[in-house]
Amino acid sequence: MYRCLVHYPKIDTTMIEEFRKKYDFTYDLIKAHITIVFPNDVKISGEKISKHVKSVLSSWKSFDIKFEGFTKSFDNWLFLTITKGNDKIIQLYKDLYTDILSPYRKLDIFIPHIGLGYFSKKEDKTKFANYLDLQSYKGEKFFDEQEYKKALLEAEKQNFVYSTRVDELTLIDLDKSYSSIIDIEIIKL
Repeated sequence: MYRCLVHYPKIDTTMIEEFRKKYDFTYDLIKAHITIVFPNDVKISGEKISKHVKSVLSSWKSFDIKFEGFTKSFDNWLFLTITKGNDKIIQLYKDLYTDILSPYRKLDIFIPHIGLGYFSKKEDKTKFANYLDLQSYKGEKFFDEQEYKKALLEAEKQNFVYSTRVDELTLIDLDKSYSSIIDIEIIKL
């Protein structure tokens, strides 16, 4: 199992999900979310991870965030970005990747977001597993700029502006075949 920690925003995601249905190959796998701890094939029990997350979150209080605006990630995703509370999510990410999770931190640059779509030429659209190895990713040569620009224009016409409160995170397991996700535990801030 790959373990990760996400926040499911408490917003009406109908328009986001319709957009993701067209452009995000993980649409059927997981609903709109912010990933805080990325999928890792950890050799640590779910109980120990849960204990670590609860320990970190014990010093946190819930906080407000606002989604507004878009950016392209280094690996060809269109992100709905966070304008308010972005710094708090980044700090939460850093706090969680300590102690037992420190060896699993892969990204030096973390952009809090909801993924709206993946834009790659057809020859690179393969299983989700290929995108978990971010260290060896060479996606620019596969970037489908035309499709990305089309989707970005479409996204900009939508009213993808949302405010909500981060008051809980969900520990999830992603099976190794990348075909199902199980919500394991909701942990309150």
